[in-house]
Amino acid sequence: MKAEIWEPSAEPGRPPRHLYRLSSDGLVLARQRLADRAAANAAAARRRPGVIAQARTAGGAL
Repeated sequence: MKAEIWEPSAEPGRPPRHLYRLSSDGLVLARQRLADRAAANAAAARRRPGVIAQARTAGGAL
């Protein structure tokens, strides 16, 4: 799900950096989990309509 690489340092005396990159499968999974979380948050907001109404009357952006 992720790829790991070491990037050499541009500055002498500094250690290389350990970098991580999501694979294409990892990216698909991350996007799906974000979408699931957004849907759960939207459902929770619908169950609490006063929270949205208060934000709108206070000038909050949704």
